[in-house]
Amino acid sequence: MLARPVYIAANGAREFNGVIACSIDPGILAILYVSPVVSGKTGYAWMLNEDGFFLAHPKEAFIGRDAFSVREKNNPELSYDSINQIQRQMMAGEEGVGLYVSGCHGEEKGKIEKVVVYTPIHVFDKVWSMAVCAPVDEVQVITKNVLRNDLYTLGFVVLIVTAAGVFFSIALYRWGSSLAQEIEVREQAEEALRESEERFRTIFDSINDAVFIHDIETGAILNVNNTACDMYGYTREELLRLDVQTISMDEAPYTQQDAIEWIKKAAAGKPQVFEWMGKHKSGRLFWEEVSMRSAVVGERERLLVVMRDITERKRAEEELAKYSDHLEELVKERTRDLEAAHEELIKREKLSVLGQLTAAVSHDLRSPLGVIRSSSFYLQRKLGGKDEKADKHLNRIENQVTLCDSIVGDLLEYTRGRHSEVILGEINPLLKEVLEEITTPEHVVLSSELSPELPMVFLDRDKMRRVMINLIRNAFQAVSMRRDMLNDEEGPYQPFVKLTSSAADNGIRIEVEDNGIGMDDETAGRAFETLFTRWARGTGLGLAIVKKIVEEHSGSVSLDSILNHGTKVTVVIPKRIKSEELRVNEKVGGENEQESYTDILNSSFLTLNSFERLPKFRKKTRDYNDNKTSNWFE
Repeated sequence: MLARPVYIAANGAREFNGVIACSIDPGILAILYVSPVVSGKTGYAWMLNEDGFFLAHPKEAFIGRDAFSVREKNNPELSYDSINQIQRQMMAGEEGVGLYVSGCHGEEKGKIEKVVVYTPIHVFDKVWSMAVCAPVDEVQVITKNVLRNDLYTLGFVVLIVTAAGVFFSIALYRWGSSLAQEIEVREQAEEALRESEERFRTIFDSINDAVFIHDIETGAILNVNNTACDMYGYTREELLRLDVQTISMDEAPYTQQDAIEWIKKAAAGKPQVFEWMGKHKSGRLFWEEVSMRSAVVGERERLLVVMRDITERKRAEEELAKYSDHLEELVKERTRDLEAAHEELIKREKLSVLGQLTAAVSHDLRSPLGVIRSSSFYLQRKLGGKDEKADKHLNRIENQVTLCDSIVGDLLEYTRGRHSEVILGEINPLLKEVLEEITTPEHVVLSSELSPELPMVFLDRDKMRRVMINLIRNAFQAVSMRRDMLNDEEGPYQPFVKLTSSAADNGIRIEVEDNGIGMDDETAGRAFETLFTRWARGTGLGLAIVKKIVEEHSGSVSLDSILNHGTKVTVVIPKRIKSEELRVNEKVGGENEQESYTDILNSSFLTLNSFERLPKFRKKTRDYNDNKTSNWFE
């Protein structure tokens, strides 16, 4: 409601004649004159009277309410000191621009920073104020548009309210931004741009990796940071004049053309990471990791390249690879050692058990075998060849007793065995004795080729005789097996075994060769293993004993075999013996005739051969053979 007194002139004086009153509906006022005023996309206008009440506002709930309290009731969590100060200036009839924080803007909720422009409106003697507000983000957009077009215009409509057809004037409000304000905004924008560029340069130069900015079309270097200068040894100005070829190895795949291919891939929108060989100003080459991608720099699409020196890492990787390879070899070697140790442990456990078993049963076996042999011998002498069938069975008994004795002997030799007692002598006489003593199967040809000029070597005659007998018997068995496997259609087959002696480096070489069944590679590789045999009646100790005795003489034994063609076993005995366990007899040459009875009788089982080694027994046997009537065994 607006009211104004009316005076009339009477007799030269003013007399009160009444009051002119005008009633204004704020809602209609807002619809007609305030609501059409907008700023930007969502900005709006509102009107305040001199008492601080809203006369017009987009929110109808605010109209007629106290502008100082209605906001706090709507969102009490925010501070309204800024807008309250602006409203006081509006009530005082001032005009200006200000910033404040609101709890909402249209449908948007939350803390929103706004810009408000206000100016007074004089209605009669009343001073109202009209304001236009908008979010800061929208105003910044409008400001940029104004700066771009160098013109910013805003019309403000001043409403003049009249009432009841008497007096109501509508005040027009003109909104515009002064040139000084535009200049101030421009200067602020330029200052912000300068600060932004300074911050960019500070960050750009403080990065530990080298950064290059290239023209995405030509590949030319447009900018570099300080780290790039330090990495390549050039100044910034020098680098800007160079091309990629100058700062690269310039050998495939690190040439200018290779770099262009990488640039094309990155320009296509696919970031690239790869290793490159760079070159320092001094000519020193170094490894670097390159990360390349397109980026917008200064509103232009550029190629951003980040390089990191990885020379130390590459060196460490190479060392690690070498160490890894070496470690793998060490692991393999250690694994082989462990496997060998494990196999040796299993072998020793087997031998330990075998030794215990052999020690327990050898005497119990040899005692009855001795009785069987002596009784067989007595029966042979008693019958005197009168009964051919009985002689056949007695010979069979003798052969089987000999086989059993050989098995027990092998077990004792390998599990316990005595130390080798070597003397310096010739090998050929011993080989001849073996050839004379051993029984050759009827279908086998046993030949020899003994070199007449061989050096004398240290050897244990008994043990070396055992080696030769084992090898020759193995050869007999191999050729017999092959003869049994062949049929008449395959043509004639003549089994043969050949014994050869010859000189070797610092010693002698003995070879036993046959044309028997032979062995495959797997069998030949395991032939000297303890308890490994391919014979149905074998013990798996024959070749193992051979290897053991030969090694006691510091020698070596090897085997060459071809399946279904034959086998050759080579024994090499050196002149000198390295083992400290061997006991050397001082007597040189010939058989040791001083062998004691004790050495012979220490055996738990005395065979006829053992008795024959005693001089007295040999004499008794000769007397018996001469007289044919002795009852010595009785």
